[in-house]
Amino acid sequence: MSTGLTDEHARVERRPATAIDVVRFAGVPGLRAALAGADVRLDGITDPILGVLVGSLTEVLASGRSTQLAAPPLERMIGDPDRARELVQTAMAAVMTETVLRDCAALGVEAVRWLGLGSGEDCDLCGMNARAAPVPLRTPFPSGHIGPPAHPSCHCGLVPVRMRRPAGAPVTSTGRDPAQRGLLAPSSR
Repeated sequence: MSTGLTDEHARVERRPATAIDVVRFAGVPGLRAALAGADVRLDGITDPILGVLVGSLTEVLASGRSTQLAAPPLERMIGDPDRARELVQTAMAAVMTETVLRDCAALGVEAVRWLGLGSGEDCDLCGMNARAAPVPLRTPFPSGHIGPPAHPSCHCGLVPVRMRRPAGAPVTSTGRDPAQRGLLAPSSR
């Protein structure tokens, strides 16, 4: 499940991505698309509320503090602490996935594996993805997602995997439109 951020930004920057880069580049449209892709209930979640989420995540990531500290400003706006935490956790899963995918591309890593919670704690969807073989970057896992989040409050992640292929064998393309390979859509600045 892909929503639009391409690797072009990472190539232009010529350095590995940071989560702050991803949040700033995605902005409100990117977070809205990522949350919708994880089936988060977005009724009543307006662009100003998502703007606060973007600002709060940027602030806590820049300070190195826990991302859960991004929830209180949302709690004040929407009046529901559980929903605020769900939005923060799901947005962070999307941001971390995009950061890993961009860093892997910048470093020449060709594949990723879905990392679930393990110990039988994964939901069915994430467990299926975690049991799957590694996939080339930006290729969907069995659930159709290119990485977490697969559902609201997903705590899964991606880990880089070095694929073995015969010397000189080309890396195969996903065959999808490059404009739709990202998880987060770029902001419309």
